[in-house]
Amino acid sequence: MTCAVPTQSGNVLFIILIAVVLFGALSFAISQTMRTNASNPDKEIADIDAASMIQFGSSIESAISRIKLSGGCSNEQISFENPLVSGYTNAASPATNRCHIFLPEGGNMQLFTPVRTQMDQSFAANPLF
Repeated sequence: MTCAVPTQSGNVLFIILIAVVLFGALSFAISQTMRTNASNPDKEIADIDAASMIQFGSSIESAISRIKLSGGCSNEQISFENPLVSGYTNAASPATNRCHIFLPEGGNMQLFTPVRTQMDQSFAANPLF
């Protein structure tokens, strides 16, 4: 019994040529992106700074959800009191500190301190700047 092997028609050289062209296009696109990013480092720094601020907001939101679920805190009991900036004391917050966002007994968040270049310099005279 003889088994016939089906023949394939096609050109391997053509497929390799297409692969080389696609690889070249990908390399060109990557080099253009890197060149654009390198030519504007201030924009890259601003993007990173903005992303870190947005991430901090998301972390605060997660900490609030966590202390509401595990600590049984209501919205009125949540305290943003922290060791760096005064004026955030909440008298309705329990004495156990379980509803404090920035204390280990509560949300255990680290306070975000932006770099001076991230802030509006027209407010530099403000004591909380």
